[in-house]
Amino acid sequence: MVSKALLDLTGHKKKELIGKSVLDLQLISKEELPAVAKKIKQVLAGKKEFFHDITITTKNGKKLIGEINDKKIKYQGKDAVLIIARDVTQQREIERELLFKSILLETQKESSIDGILIVDDKGKILSFNEQFKKIWGIPEKVLKTRLDEKMLAFVTPQLENPDQFIKGVQYLYKHKKKKSRDKILLKDGRVFDRYSAPLIDPKGNYLGRIWFFRDITKRVRLDKLKTEFVSIASHQLRTPLTAIRWVTERILRNNDLPAKTREYLNDIHFSCQRLSDLVTNLLNVSRFEEGEITIYPERIELVSFIENYLKEAALSAKGKEITLLFKKHPSKLIVSLDRNILRNIIQSLVSNAIEYTPHKGKVEISLEKRDSRIFLTVSDNGIGIPQKEQATIFDKFTRGSNASLQKPFGSGLGLYLAKRAVELLKGRIWLKSEEKKGSEFFVELPLKVKKKIGKKPFAP
Repeated sequence: MVSKALLDLTGHKKKELIGKSVLDLQLISKEELPAVAKKIKQVLAGKKEFFHDITITTKNGKKLIGEINDKKIKYQGKDAVLIIARDVTQQREIERELLFKSILLETQKESSIDGILIVDDKGKILSFNEQFKKIWGIPEKVLKTRLDEKMLAFVTPQLENPDQFIKGVQYLYKHKKKKSRDKILLKDGRVFDRYSAPLIDPKGNYLGRIWFFRDITKRVRLDKLKTEFVSIASHQLRTPLTAIRWVTERILRNNDLPAKTREYLNDIHFSCQRLSDLVTNLLNVSRFEEGEITIYPERIELVSFIENYLKEAALSAKGKEITLLFKKHPSKLIVSLDRNILRNIIQSLVSNAIEYTPHKGKVEISLEKRDSRIFLTVSDNGIGIPQKEQATIFDKFTRGSNASLQKPFGSGLGLYLAKRAVELLKGRIWLKSEEKKGSEFFVELPLKVKKKIGKKPFAP
């Protein structure tokens, strides 16, 4: 049964509709059909009536937004579903325009320094603010059209990497519900933080997208100056620290030293070592932030490589009577990785485990090969990491609150550098931890990495 209003709405004749499937007639798109069919089944099963919007394609190909009301009825003695459809295309367009304008007003209240652009699901530009116009210098008549080649013609000549920008836009239109954040470099030296988020209605429908552009030029320049300062300062500090360590080591070889003198020299040597480690870490932080660290892969037998490092770490473990175990591993495992970067990863995780495990505790290392990847695990029964702090534990200068109480003087760089080093070797790192029960750190790395010539090597 069909009404005249439905015939007028769809442009079909009655004989074209009776007995035909909506799929055959292509009234409803294949993407929306499963949801419509599900609602009809629910109505027939006795659920309450539904109100929802669908896209209706008329006989001549025009697309309309139809508000649908599904309700259960009896027709010729059988259960049936009465579907009432109403063309609400114009109404929804007005509602969406008002919604987008209200979003723009709200976002402008939150931030007046961002350039803001709002587009609908078809790419039509619905709203923008004055800051967006100032950033790109796009005429208002162009901004009132679409986010297409005409508008991009004003944007792309200003960019250092226009292809990357366009690919980013294309990716977001393909993956509509994805969020995105990246940096955009302009030819005039300006740098912008670009953030984009989908606009979703309460029913989960994609309405469009909002873009934010924030000028971070000054911040980027300051960060670069800080990185350069740390790099220069670290280089300058390494030489005198190394000299002090060598001199104290030579004096300490004298067996005739008075006990008090030896104690003072040991304190100097220990402090120099701590300072030297900190300087090395700062140097590597600056090199990561400058980008393009050199990778020199070497053929390494990983089992003996780890065993040799653990012999060095055994001194620290012995002082706290910590059991250091490396039981689960293959007899041999050949890899092609950068020796200094690999050592930093192992050293950061094992030294952390020893540091934050109590006296007579246990630290275990295991290694296994799965296909073309290796998996390294370092576990302990130490103080653990509070649950709420685990998400940021790999951030620069970040330490667990309980770790800071146990050891007030720490840089918070070990895990940050370990993560950056793992990522440099195309791997990943993650953890599982419970406060007062211990931590497990997991590292996955490829068996081989390619050589990469950068500006500087990783500092050992």
